Amino acid sequence: MRHLYKSTIKYSYTEAIILNAESIVHHSNFNPRIIESYLNSDFDLEVDCYQYGSLFIDYLSEPFEFLDKIYKKQSVEAKLLLYLLLTIQDSILVKDLNELYRNAVDSANTKGRHLKNYNIESIIKQLEKTFIKTKFIEMHGVIIDFLNPSIRDYLFKYDINFFEFDKLL
Repeated sequence: MRHLYKSTIKYSYTEAIILNAESIVHHSNFNPRIIESYLNSDFDLEVDCYQYGSLFIDYLSEPFEFLDKIYKKQSVEAKLLLYLLLTIQDSILVKDLNELYRNAVDSANTKGRHLKNYNIESIIKQLEKTFIKTKFIEMHGVIIDFLNPSIRDYLFKYDINFFEFDKLL
């Protein structure tokens, strides 16, 4: 469980996971990508450590349900950015994504949607640690990609979430 070692969760949460390690490792949905996704999120960090361990196991039982809860709390503009990332096969430079995003917002607004043209950095900050990750590449700049492949899997599986954007763009 190297993901646990690399995570930034409180020690009491780490202990709760260790106490439930047998159930977690032998769970039918045990997958390092899913574990990483949960540990990198801050979704359940308001609960006590005992609840955290049981919520972690619940998450393993329904990982897409967990992502769906987070997705539903995102702004329309953040959902649009996820939609745009889903249409791209690989990671993308922030400056290129910014241009793509601004064009999409302009297109949606000309069709009567009236999206707020948020600063892309604030949207990236909103989505980081739950859906996307950023990485600086020298001589190129900052690139954005999905946090892990399970995020892309979730978004493809639930692409009904993006029906509104298909009509606008």
